[in-house]
Amino acid sequence: MSSKQVRLIFGGVFFALLSVYSAASFYIWLYPPGSDGGWHGSGAYGRFHITYIDPQSPAKDLRPGDKIIAINGAKVADRLDALNDEYRLPPGSRYSMTVERDGRELTFTWQTTPRRRGPFPWNKLIPLLFALSGLLVLSLKAEDRQAWLLALMLCSFSTLLSDGFETQISANWLALPVALARIGGLFSAPLLFHLFLYFPHHSTWLRRWPKLTMWLYAPLCLFVLPTFGVSRLPLEWSTPIFSWPPMRWLGEHGLPVAGYLSLLGYLLAALFSLWLNYRAADTAGRRRLRVVMWGSLIGFGSLVLVLVMEVTNTREKWRSVWDWLLFSMLFTLPLVPLSFAYAIIRHRVIPISLILRRGVRYLLVSRGSILLVLLFTGLIVTALLSLLFQYLRPSALTVGLVSAAEGIAAWQAARWLHRRYLAPVIDRKFFRQSYDSQQIVAELAASLRTTTEIPSLLESVANKLQSALQTESVVEIEAENQQRAKEMEEARQLQLSMLPKSAPYLPHIEIAASMKPATEVGGDYYDWRLGADGALTIAIGDATGHGLKAGTMVTVTKGLFNHLAEQADLVATLSQTSRALKRMNLRSLFMAMTLVRLIGNRLQCSVAGMPPILIYRAATRAIEEIPLRGAPLGGLTDYAYRQAETLLSTGDVVLLLSDGLPERFNAAGEMFGYDRSKESLLANAHAAPQAIIERLLQTGEDWAAGKAADDDMTFVVLKMRPDEFSRLTS
Repeated sequence: MSSKQVRLIFGGVFFALLSVYSAASFYIWLYPPGSDGGWHGSGAYGRFHITYIDPQSPAKDLRPGDKIIAINGAKVADRLDALNDEYRLPPGSRYSMTVERDGRELTFTWQTTPRRRGPFPWNKLIPLLFALSGLLVLSLKAEDRQAWLLALMLCSFSTLLSDGFETQISANWLALPVALARIGGLFSAPLLFHLFLYFPHHSTWLRRWPKLTMWLYAPLCLFVLPTFGVSRLPLEWSTPIFSWPPMRWLGEHGLPVAGYLSLLGYLLAALFSLWLNYRAADTAGRRRLRVVMWGSLIGFGSLVLVLVMEVTNTREKWRSVWDWLLFSMLFTLPLVPLSFAYAIIRHRVIPISLILRRGVRYLLVSRGSILLVLLFTGLIVTALLSLLFQYLRPSALTVGLVSAAEGIAAWQAARWLHRRYLAPVIDRKFFRQSYDSQQIVAELAASLRTTTEIPSLLESVANKLQSALQTESVVEIEAENQQRAKEMEEARQLQLSMLPKSAPYLPHIEIAASMKPATEVGGDYYDWRLGADGALTIAIGDATGHGLKAGTMVTVTKGLFNHLAEQADLVATLSQTSRALKRMNLRSLFMAMTLVRLIGNRLQCSVAGMPPILIYRAATRAIEEIPLRGAPLGGLTDYAYRQAETLLSTGDVVLLLSDGLPERFNAAGEMFGYDRSKESLLANAHAAPQAIIERLLQTGEDWAAGKAADDDMTFVVLKMRPDEFSRLTS
């Protein structure tokens, strides 16, 4: 089974659970089950106590903090579902509870009252907005990895933010999927962190810690699910788990706090990763990310403050602050899905087709204008009615009749204003300026009089409609795309022309190089210079980003390398290049680079932010790694780079590579990794340098299984010739 099929299966199951959860949530509000016992309680690890008493209910003799011993004669320890008896009993049923208070057991008896439907649950609209936004993103770009992560994150947050109501469901078959949907909500925080590691581009954290995504969900499994996941199960399942001695001990020694800290850590790490991506982006990238960043910071920031108060146990101490935070989340949390929707539609942070973007934008503007007109008209009518009723003081019946009549009149007036004035303006903004329905009908009528064949008639109608309704002419779009493709191809040819045409000939070494860009214009680069003394200097680099800006950095770096390559000191070459790039003020553009200098069989090397140099030792048939590290060029002016030196023997192979192969992902989101790169080199070191490169590329393709590369892949391979080595060393 492929990773795509697995993703579809698990995603389908989760969205099915989400649908059941949402439907059950509103059903419980519409049709409150059972009767009202007048009390609320909570607990875990086999201990339950009263948390709230309705002072108007027959249960007013209970007190918050009372430990629940038995309900209707059944001990809670023996029959956990007794806690939910009130949701199964009809109104007027006899209800008794035995509690422990101040070391004494007390029994209270009363009759249950009808359960009243509460006010409309406006707080449920926020989770619904998250869920609908996630499903919309998935429907627009179901094949995209970022879209899947975003959709799962938004939908899982919808169940995290909702209240639990499993105890109010009498049917066990329905309580379980509702509980599972709420458990799925706990995945929202790590999914948010996971998303911002890839959104809108791969985070620098993935380069520093390639296996980060593998361990990303470990705190969730270790601390969050054992605490909050188990507590969301039905009581008859959760209580035996919490009563298990090891779980009880963990609960008493900080497991819930660890769960809260894990969720808090996920949120903070996600926001910090988003901020790093924003800082690393260029001006255009920052403009695209700005709304998402501020929407996420404001929306999830309030959730962070709530978790901080939970961890520090200050909810009751600062009750006014807690209530204010809960109220503010009604306005801050919707900013999260709305900011993503705006960024997708306006800035295409997740690419969708032109027709869908324009269609959604037109829908939002046209329907939003209707709401604005209704709001404006409603305010005017409300003000007029208030003044009228203030002076006339009519009866309640008159107020109702006049208000109804004025409401109907206001609705008709708003519709007329919108259709007469506002809608044509919006249509002309989104459609062609020549849009005129009467002109179109007249032209169609004229063409119909001269057309007798059905195919010609249909073609004429289609052409007229296309001319009237297209947002841009098809011819203009095609011309623009062709021009853009031509410019990108010219830039690609220019970059390829800057690469060396052929490898220098040295009798004691074989050389091969290859660059495979992920886009039309890549950010990788390699070059070499053979000095008059026979020393060969090789550079391999990786510019930040892709496209024309990365190509600009490559062009500048090549010019600096041509000027500085004759120097014998590799550290001085890197330092001077970094200072030169820094003085050019290229903002967020940097160049990672590896420099090596081969003199006979002596290899000198220095690294600035590139993957380690790998050397296959023929004598031991093992891979050796030169562990040099350094900051990318263009960021720091006085960074102290280091240089290493080693001797090569007959049959040894030196591999210089960019991070394109080690950091290549397959469809399951797994990284190829540096260990597999070493294994591939070890398996193919017997071959010629060009064959080694081809097999490395093929290994990467096999690993990706059809998934397009996200980054350029560049290799330079050096191999010592066996027949010349003895002469060289002598």
